[in-house]
Amino acid sequence: SAVNGNIDKGVIDFKSGNLVLTKEDKTEILDFENLSLQINQDTEKKEEEFKRGSIPFSELFKIYKQDPKLKIIETELFYRIFYSFSPLILLILSFPLSIGFSRHYKTQGILISTFIGLIFYILFSFVDTLSIKGKLNPFYGFLSIYFFLTLLSFSIFLKKGLIIRTKWKY
Repeated sequence: SAVNGNIDKGVIDFKSGNLVLTKEDKTEILDFENLSLQINQDTEKKEEEFKRGSIPFSELFKIYKQDPKLKIIETELFYRIFYSFSPLILLILSFPLSIGFSRHYKTQGILISTFIGLIFYILFSFVDTLSIKGKLNPFYGFLSIYFFLTLLSFSIFLKKGLIIRTKWKY
């Protein structure tokens, strides 16, 4: 309780009173003359109320421009951009695999393609989680997934191509 107080631009000023704090089994009483508390509700409120896919892309981009420190908004923005390109990227990466495997190795090619798709979605979820927690920049995280899958796809293509060529020579 306080005798009087003032709220201005997210700062609450109290004049002479006491504050009761309870944590678990402890109770503390604080007597004060002047007490100022700064409240930062906007950031917490935006992150608590945000649900994936609930905001249109244009509004999401406006929110990101206003406050680029909101990790969940930044991650959602890059998630939508990179996820929309994923079918095209996976289709492009499938061409070297289709060239590298002949009809005799059709099952092997399907299994490797499924494996690469599974790796893609696991890595995408992993990068998404780390980005929301603020441990990874979402742009570089999602971009690195495409780079990794490109290296993986072409290394399989080159390895399989060399195996097939050596078999053809004998």
